[in-house]
Amino acid sequence: MLVLVALCLLGAGGAGVWADLTQRDGGYATTGVRHFSTAGSALATEHTDLGTSGLGWLYSPGVLGKVRIRVTPSGSSPPLFVGIGPSDAVDRYLAGVKRTVISDFRSEKTANVDGGKAASAPATQGFWVASSSGTGARSVVWKPSDGSWTVVVMAADGRAGINVSADLGAEVPALLWVAIGVLIAGAVFLAGGGLLIAGAVRSRASPSDGQGGVMSTPNIAVAAPRELALPTDEAERYEAVKQYSVAQILGVWAAAAIPMALLAWVVAPILDGHLSGTGRVPMMKALLLLITAGLIWQFVLVALLLWREQGTLRWAVVREALWLRSPRSPKTGRVGGKVWLIVIPFIVLFALEAVLPAVPAPKSRDLAWFVGSDVGHHFLSGNWGWFALIMVLFVFNTVLGEELLFRGLLLPRMKRAFGRGDWAANGVLFAGYHLATPWLIPWTLLIDTFAIAWPSRRYQSAWVGIIVHSSQSVFFAVIILTLVT
Repeated sequence: MLVLVALCLLGAGGAGVWADLTQRDGGYATTGVRHFSTAGSALATEHTDLGTSGLGWLYSPGVLGKVRIRVTPSGSSPPLFVGIGPSDAVDRYLAGVKRTVISDFRSEKTANVDGGKAASAPATQGFWVASSSGTGARSVVWKPSDGSWTVVVMAADGRAGINVSADLGAEVPALLWVAIGVLIAGAVFLAGGGLLIAGAVRSRASPSDGQGGVMSTPNIAVAAPRELALPTDEAERYEAVKQYSVAQILGVWAAAAIPMALLAWVVAPILDGHLSGTGRVPMMKALLLLITAGLIWQFVLVALLLWREQGTLRWAVVREALWLRSPRSPKTGRVGGKVWLIVIPFIVLFALEAVLPAVPAPKSRDLAWFVGSDVGHHFLSGNWGWFALIMVLFVFNTVLGEELLFRGLLLPRMKRAFGRGDWAANGVLFAGYHLATPWLIPWTLLIDTFAIAWPSRRYQSAWVGIIVHSSQSVFFAVIILTLVT
């Protein structure tokens, strides 16, 4: 099942990357050219509802970006008019006009409506939100907004008889990132499925029941050790946790990653149109609200899984089960004290992400860009309510959410499935978890794996990861506080 899901995700992600890299024209993901004609006075699309509930989110303004419509006359043709208007206003204008309605652009499916000629030229109407008229090819670029819209192509003077070819394009700014995120999710599921298959093959090939077996020759029979003994202190830190299978690990990963992706890419564009503000402010508000909710869900997820495993949420039990203990030196066995100093070089390593060349992020989804912009300065000035929300986001991001889940819950429970490579697998999962912000995945994989996952495992303390990761939150909190005040 995991392999089947992985193949579906890889196929969808590959199709998205292909579309972004090969189907763009002037920055727009563009359809092929379609041909339409009418003996009437107008070609008109069916009503197109943007930002509606259900599948309408796919066509929300936040997902589409700018839209471009290009229309080219076929043969000799009078000057053309191409316009986009509210569907109810267009319906009133075209009432009683002979026209052809385009019900499916890709398949060129149309339906004829009987009537007479237009009473007036289309350019005389004041309801068009975007339009272009003149001889030759016409191109209309429009930044869509929620509502019901209709595209109309007519002769500029309203005469009957139109024969054109057309294509549609949309910026879809997040297409590549969504596709990359889907590919990474597919790769994670494929790796998990492969590990499960390999484990099943090993189990069938071995007669052992997992409780130790017998190694024998014709003359010798001795008990085989179940596993190598761990050092006493190290074994003690594993006693409080129950090891997960690969399927369980991927299940927890999916329970965290998929909701975050859905909130960022599905719910946020819908919420964007219902929040106050201009420009990029509504989308940033939506993301701050939804990402905070997703991080709080991760805290709840950890609590639920821990309750199921331990039967209690008493601090003494939680502390042991989530590795919320002082770091332990693997060389000397010393716990706490000067061992805490090991976080310093890892904080420095983690800070490299801020100075290394970054993969460009959509500005409407980039908190760092927003904080540094004039729009962000104006929004944050004196805005203590949103400052408080951002602080809650930071706390659940690096203390109670991501780190508690990946380094407190998952990392200690990945030893049986991944052995000494558990920290590396944890780093890969953490990078792949960033489906909501896929531009962060490269450096998260290359830096965070060694700055956070490895020291958390080596020193067997989730606090190491929490402190290193939180250094970023503290830095941004100070900057935002200066803007608010």
